[in-house]
Amino acid sequence: MITVDQMVLNLAGGADGVTTGDTSLVDSFIVDGLLTPVLVVAASAGVYAGLIALTRRAAKRQPKRSSTPSTTKSATGWRALALSLSIFLVVGTAPALANQVSLTQTIAAQASTDSLSDVYRDPADVTAPETKRNLVTIYLESMEPTFADATLFGRNLLAPLDSVTGDGWTQIDSLAQGDGLGWTMAGIVATQCGIPIKSASGGASAEAADEGGTGANGEEVFNEIGANAEHYIPGITCLGDVLADAGYTNHFMGGADGTFANKKLFMMDHGYTDFMDKSTWKAAGETRMNTWGLEDERLFAHAADKVDELRATGVPFNLTMLSVDSHRPGLPGSTCTDAGSDLERAISCSMTYVSGFVRHLEKIGALNDTVVVLMGDHKYMMPDDQLFDGKSAAGVTRTVFNRFWSPEGATVHEPSTDQYAMLPSMLELLGFEVPEGRAGIGVSAVGDHPRAGTLYALDPAARNRLVLAPSRDLYARFWDSP
Repeated sequence: MITVDQMVLNLAGGADGVTTGDTSLVDSFIVDGLLTPVLVVAASAGVYAGLIALTRRAAKRQPKRSSTPSTTKSATGWRALALSLSIFLVVGTAPALANQVSLTQTIAAQASTDSLSDVYRDPADVTAPETKRNLVTIYLESMEPTFADATLFGRNLLAPLDSVTGDGWTQIDSLAQGDGLGWTMAGIVATQCGIPIKSASGGASAEAADEGGTGANGEEVFNEIGANAEHYIPGITCLGDVLADAGYTNHFMGGADGTFANKKLFMMDHGYTDFMDKSTWKAAGETRMNTWGLEDERLFAHAADKVDELRATGVPFNLTMLSVDSHRPGLPGSTCTDAGSDLERAISCSMTYVSGFVRHLEKIGALNDTVVVLMGDHKYMMPDDQLFDGKSAAGVTRTVFNRFWSPEGATVHEPSTDQYAMLPSMLELLGFEVPEGRAGIGVSAVGDHPRAGTLYALDPAARNRLVLAPSRDLYARFWDSP
């Protein structure tokens, strides 16, 4: 399930770089989106033409006096059938498309005059602590706690990570994936900026429309996302901006190409000055690549060296990483010897590499002054029946994996929340004073804060409508280049 905004973002160029990743995405589009419909239409037309030809031959074999009426009736009948089938195909498939892109909910939300500005709080209003802790954040590709369920996967695929995240580590028991957040950039923006990502057109103000699609300073706002964007939501304050203002250096390390969905553009627009991706590793001579990029084992080896380097500077730092091996359909590393399907092997071995990195942090004493946050960027991109290979998912609630460490310990006050809560939670773990625990549209889960007047005070249906609402006043500001 996706949202209309997600579809618009990717059609507008947000999928730039897709050919540098898993080319099966392109292959499936060509086969399922182009060739299959063409072949179906061609086959239908062929069958129709064949039946008409047979009818005409049969009519010619009949006495002359009856051939014309018979042929006319047959041709008219087949044409009526073809027309009926055409209408049926359109009418029959339209609801499936509408459901796939949450069209009904989107239309209902578009009619709403509500805005997320009513619950949004600018993270720029937080206060930095005198003693600064470092931050290491690891986005684990498509990771959810479901993979620890031995009844579904035969074993606990997260066991290697469990072994190093026991005493002193904590988690949000149920971290829900918000509507439209089921892809990497949406998950990153939600957790670092505290908002659902929406297209520029969805957030364009009435004034912008009147001026031919330009913002307050004359910049284009309708297409400012994707391959042609100069900035990625430049008008919003995100985690990297807050940390940069507080004296941190921000660094990103990922295995995949930074142009995909414009990760690099987003990071560099929001406080990150150091970005390492597939191109970096290829230039450095790395050869252990999968279809998306550098294998996780090598990524975390480089990350260990990077932490050593950053700690030696004495300057507070934020290191953000994104793994790739667990990306659908499962890309086990070239040295992975675990048993099972590619998906099971990819997850289990990736967790082994992550756990090795955590052990390195512990060995060098980094856990004494560093907050470590492990979380999925989104849930796995498969429906229950495919992911669980036909096993019953009764009673299983799929959520986003998370686990975190603070040198001073942490208590989770909200065991059930969503990805928007991660921004204020991370800031509080770092010791920042966050007024009422609110940043973006989220409320911190690690502080005891009131929910009145926040997104979480609404019933689920009202909350869903508000999140899907265009909130044009807010997003016009977010997309307006300074």
